[in-house]
Amino acid sequence: MATIPGAEGKFGMLPGHAPFVSTLKAGIITFNPESPTPTRFAVLDGVVEIAPARCTVLAETAESLEGMTANKARAQLEAARQAVETTTSVVKRHAAVNIAHGGNHCCNHVKLTLRQHSRF
Repeated sequence: MATIPGAEGKFGMLPGHAPFVSTLKAGIITFNPESPTPTRFAVLDGVVEIAPARCTVLAETAESLEGMTANKARAQLEAARQAVETTTSVVKRHAAVNIAHGGNHCCNHVKLTLRQHSRF
């Protein structure tokens, strides 16, 4: 199972789901939300394609939340703010934010496949 922040609201997806495409809003995509160790990604704007055995996410920004702590998130936010404040060009600003986030924030394409499994 997956929960996804669609532009029209949060929705769930199970293996065998009817195909469709939706735009994303900023939020958290969670795979296996009822598991003791769910897989979570923070996303910012993008598109999700749902197929019977697959969920493909194309996001402007996608960050795995595995190992994320409040202190790490604050440090990344502060680094991005400083990079934006000291840069005048829009292109350079985007690059500075990307570098401040460890190079993980430039048109990330996250493709995750759900397999039929007894946990779903």
